[in-house]
Amino acid sequence: MPQEFNISRRKALAALGTIGVASAGAGVGTTAYFNDTESFENNSVQAGTLNLQASVDVIDYDFGGVNNTNVVASGNNVPFDTDEDTNPFGNVSNYPETTSKGAVVVDGDAAVGFQLGDVKPGDSFVLKVCANVLGNPAYVRTTASNVADPENDITEPEGDDDSSGNDYGTKDDGIDLEQSSPGDNDGISGDGELDNAIEVTVGGGYDSQAGEIDPSISRLSGSLNKVLNDLTDGGIDFRGGSSFTGVACYYAKFEIPDGVGNIIQGDSVSFDLEFEAAQARNNSSNPFDAVDS
Repeated sequence: MPQEFNISRRKALAALGTIGVASAGAGVGTTAYFNDTESFENNSVQAGTLNLQASVDVIDYDFGGVNNTNVVASGNNVPFDTDEDTNPFGNVSNYPETTSKGAVVVDGDAAVGFQLGDVKPGDSFVLKVCANVLGNPAYVRTTASNVADPENDITEPEGDDDSSGNDYGTKDDGIDLEQSSPGDNDGISGDGELDNAIEVTVGGGYDSQAGEIDPSISRLSGSLNKVLNDLTDGGIDFRGGSSFTGVACYYAKFEIPDGVGNIIQGDSVSFDLEFEAAQARNNSSNPFDAVDS
């Protein structure tokens, strides 16, 4: 005969209570193991920056002792001040802007750098051209575009010296202005002689007392025609093609020799200057095919 298993209600509840206590004890034992937590917060990746600013300034000029009121900056008829800015970029907050001393600084929007009118044989002026690299080191070059040297109207004295009205002529003292053939004038349009008449000396410094570029860089100097051809064909590097941060400048003295004569009357030269910067880090070599300065 089967045996019956009997348990009272009181014994069943007591047994369940014992199981509950054991379970609770097991839980306490699990959370008591050694433990620790570490964390890294606010992780992020941010790209670096590279920004280029440029400036141009007429820091000196000689117009035969006459104050040339046709020397203007930034298209606003602002007279240039020949007191040189050592660092024009520290003097502006808006761009483009003309500093109190006359340097035109651009950072984004283009501006008129300089305009000179009524220049004559014997006149000269000095440009200071600077680049300011902010952020990462960069290679920087200057190039020219939209170069033109129109003859404009031929006056009667000019017509006597250059009746053909072509690109070439001869200075009054016999110096030949035919320094280039039309095939050499890549990117230069026009039939004036002023670009061949103006002599340009480029260098890394300027001696204001002597009125001379010092030291000069002969391979970058010559007629304005030659310099503009260099600028349109590869451009000119800052810092000899080395990368840099901060400010780097070069100087250019423009001179119209006394002996040029009537052949340049009414002629003009116009051009745009463009500054370019390229990241140097992780860039195995200077990407610009420029003339080292």
